[in-house]
Amino acid sequence: MNDAPPTAETLNNLLQQQIDIIHDAIGKMKNNEVPSLNDMDSVVASICQNIEKSDPEVAQQTETKMAEMISGLEGLAIALKDFQPPLCDPISGPQPDNENG
Repeated sequence: MNDAPPTAETLNNLLQQQIDIIHDAIGKMKNNEVPSLNDMDSVVASICQNIEKSDPEVAQQTETKMAEMISGLEGLAIALKDFQPPLCDPISGPQPDNENG
């Protein structure tokens, strides 16, 4: 069994994957689409735990990507707060967005 901690390159690649997922989710919400965020919290937690367990020099090499991911997560939180998926009638489809019908 290989319990070697991930390299800085591996961790940066994992961080970039999450950054891409975050940006994709924000883009989908801007287009009134519901993004899939399945397991994001556990994946991000796992990456953070691996960075925390890594050597200080490895952790230092991930700082830039980690800051970028955190910034993306903050943007995602704002987008989720403001997101209002379109109302949909299963028969006639999306409804107009006004109070008079």
